[in-house]
Amino acid sequence: MKKLNCVIVNQSLNKRNSLKELIDQHPELNLIACFRNAIEAVEGINCREVDLAIIAIEMPIRNGFQLIESLVDQPQIIIASEKSDYALKAFEYNVTDYLLGEIEIDRFNIAIDKALKIHTNSNSINENEPCIFIHFNQRKKRIRIRDIKWIEAMGDYSKIITDRQVYTVAKGLKKVMDMISSSQMLRIHKSFVVNLDKIQSYSTTSVVIENISLPISRANKQAFIQALQAS
Repeated sequence: MKKLNCVIVNQSLNKRNSLKELIDQHPELNLIACFRNAIEAVEGINCREVDLAIIAIEMPIRNGFQLIESLVDQPQIIIASEKSDYALKAFEYNVTDYLLGEIEIDRFNIAIDKALKIHTNSNSINENEPCIFIHFNQRKKRIRIRDIKWIEAMGDYSKIITDRQVYTVAKGLKKVMDMISSSQMLRIHKSFVVNLDKIQSYSTTSVVIENISLPISRANKQAFIQALQAS
């Protein structure tokens, strides 16, 4: 298996060195850069192939959450913090793990095992599995249909919301739908296409996915009900 390309983002030299030692001891990690703050890290991560970023929350000028929001193609994130205060908010950013205080090697390895499993699952290719390819960040990106939560129209663009990231593509919603040959995805509104498997709850006027309510138009209501009954 290919090693995970890692970066460290932490203003403390001692913390950076401690994390570097842990990464160097792990046979499946490859440290490619260390950054002292979020300003350095945004440019450094966006121009590299990064699989995993281990970042601090408390940093000058921009904090760790602002860094995550600034990343074009978000890698997996592990938070390393001295405080538990940010843990709940961190998991709203879909982080892989949250390491608190002085990091012991056993606890570090547990977090890395999680990251490795996620990486393996997200990169496993089943030729028969429905997927689409989009142009993103000057590369072709493969997105599995089962990873898409919903797609939102934005004029001549579309926003594809997946389990890990949000992608904005230079195609209207109809053109994106033309790329998808899966009954999993259903248009419920002129502005929204949803993955039926991701729906948590629904009514006659809306569906809820990841606690976000999306509207069902009157014109699409019957097709939505029939699709649910058939699934």
